[in-house]
Amino acid sequence: MSVTLSSCGVIQHHLDICRPDYPDTVQEIERGLYVDDLLTGNQTVEKAQEIKNTATEILGKACFQLHKWNSNARELEASIEVDNDGGVTYAKEQLGVKPEDCGLLGMKWNKDADTIAVSIP
Repeated sequence: MSVTLSSCGVIQHHLDICRPDYPDTVQEIERGLYVDDLLTGNQTVEKAQEIKNTATEILGKACFQLHKWNSNARELEASIEVDNDGGVTYAKEQLGVKPEDCGLLGMKWNKDADTIAVSIP
């Protein structure tokens, strides 16, 4: 999802419209939306899947597509269609990002160890 300054107002307006039907998920989206990333989760796989499905539905109604899903729960990740390119960019290569690592707000997230790391070359 690519978000610009003008689309932030559109997203907020859309969330306000959807709030009566999806109050909990709208609040979760508002708490977890940072620029063009939505960071959210839960203690159970079932609840995380529910949040993912509802957030996708809510933002899809405004023609925003959530993609590049990642999870540290293998059973959840297996149940989602992953839209990652899988390739290693030059920047990732230079920063030493391993295939099991993915980006999380510009930091490396090792999903298997559930750790976040910052590399300073």
